[in-house]
Amino acid sequence: MNVLKKILISTVHHPNVLNDELIIIVNELKKIFDDVYVSVSTVTDTPLLGIFKEMHIKYLLIPPHGAAGAR
Repeated sequence: MNVLKKILISTVHHPNVLNDELIIIVNELKKIFDDVYVSVSTVTDTPLLGIFKEMHIKYLLIPPHGAAGAR
């Protein structure tokens, strides 16, 4: 039986900053997990979301209500 492995790794809240280390970690986790998601605040800048799309990084938009809302 093949089990689909998913992981939610981080919350990105800063409106317009992309963390290079985050991209490195996502790419490494893609080697282990079938689906890697990054939770992103709805206040995150649209061009940053475009970068995620270009790099094929899956993300979930969440309201900016802290870590509890991200989970």
